Amino acid sequence: MKFYYVKKDYLDYLQQIDSRVMNKDGVDYKHHKFVLGVIISIGKFKYYAPVSSIKEAMLKENDPLVLSDKYNNIVYPIITKDKDSITEKPYYKISAFLRIDFMFPVPDNQLESLIINRLPRARKDFVQEEYNYCKKHFHEIIDFATNIYNQAVNNINNMHNKCCLFNALEATHDKWIINNKPQTRM
Repeated sequence: MKFYYVKKDYLDYLQQIDSRVMNKDGVDYKHHKFVLGVIISIGKFKYYAPVSSIKEAMLKENDPLVLSDKYNNIVYPIITKDKDSITEKPYYKISAFLRIDFMFPVPDNQLESLIINRLPRARKDFVQEEYNYCKKHFHEIIDFATNIYNQAVNNINNMHNKCCLFNALEATHDKWIINNKPQTRM
């Protein structure tokens, strides 16, 4: 399990099938988006989940450790330590989350390792803390992702409407591989 960047051409290709596939960079992004994986393996498909920063509206009111009902069963929270700006008293909060609902299959050659030590100091410490949390909870993340995948592909609990189109993305993954195979010389 590692953090990776996904190559933009591949993301653009998947977005033609499902617009919910993450963007690597956007106008409002402070940093390039990255993924955690392998979250689950389904046959030959290796799934990766986008890591996203939390928005206040995604949390239960007045509770930095509980997701709102809308997100509670589709994303996996990443909890980190913070300090109160006035009292400097430490506390825990959800600072980011794994978009399990928007996970997608990626061929190995479309990944680039995110090397945490090469990030700027302030960013490095935060990303390292996120990584440590994911590593500690990896088995729970796998179980959560497997459950969401199974519900989505089997149309259980309306999950297929909340998630990326996993079956279509798998077919698109295969088309990418076929269309991007290196040509052999004769």
